[in-house]
Amino acid sequence: MNLIKRIDKISNEIDIIDCDDTRMLTKNITGPRNLVYLPLNLTEELACVLGMILGDGHLKKNEKKIVFEEVTFSQTKLFKEIIDYIFSYDQKIKRRIDKRKNRKVRYNVQINSTCIYLFFNKILEVPIGKKSNVIRVPSFILENTKEIQKSFLMGVLLTDGGKHNKGYGLSTASEEFRDNIMTLLYSNGIKCYLDGWENEKYKRRYYGLYFKKKEISKIMQGCQSGLMGQIHQEFNKKFLAGG
Repeated sequence: MNLIKRIDKISNEIDIIDCDDTRMLTKNITGPRNLVYLPLNLTEELACVLGMILGDGHLKKNEKKIVFEEVTFSQTKLFKEIIDYIFSYDQKIKRRIDKRKNRKVRYNVQINSTCIYLFFNKILEVPIGKKSNVIRVPSFILENTKEIQKSFLMGVLLTDGGKHNKGYGLSTASEEFRDNIMTLLYSNGIKCYLDGWENEKYKRRYYGLYFKKKEISKIMQGCQSGLMGQIHQEFNKKFLAGG
C-alpha cells in the first residue's frame, strides 16, 4: 500500500527536504530539527510497530511526543529497533521504577519528533491522548494483504496479548477494536471466542477474545528474515516458548 496520498495530510506541517519512491526526508518546522525519514509504503515492519503503539503506546495530548512503555525489555528494544529502521530516528530506552507495591520495572522509549507524531496520528490514524476505549483497527489494515494483517496482529499481541481464558488472547475497553481483531483472526483462518465483563473497581466494561495455542503458528507464517525475523523470534518466545 502506497502512502504518498496520505502524506499530503501533513505536508504543510513539516519541512520536506527530499523524496524518492520509498521514503521522504523531513524535519520539524519548529522544536527539535532532527532529520527523519517518513516511509511511503506500508511495510510489514510498519504494520507491526503500528500494532505495538496501539497496544502499549500513546500520543501525548499536550506535546507532540510518542511514548511506548513495556515491562519486557526485549519488546521495548524491538520497538526501538523498528522505529530506528523505518524512520532513521535513534532514541534511548529509559528504565522507570514504579514505587507502588508489587509493581514491575518498566522500560520506555520516547519519540520527540513532530514529523513522526503527525505520521502516526494523521496518516496511520492513531488517536491522541487516552485511547483505550476509542481505538480501532484502521480500514487500511483490515483491507490489506495477509502479510500486513499478520504483522499488525503480531504487534498487537506482543504488547496487549497473553494468556486469556483457555488459550491466548487479549482484553480491551474498546468493543470495536476487539471485534476488528476478531475479523483479522478469522480472515487468517484463526477461530476465536469472545467474552466480556464489568470491572467493578473502574466501573467499566471490558471486551475480550481468545484462541487456542495451536493457532499461533498461523499468525507466524510468512517472511522470517531480517527485522521481521527478529519480530517472529520475539513473538515465538512469548507465545510458543512458554513466555
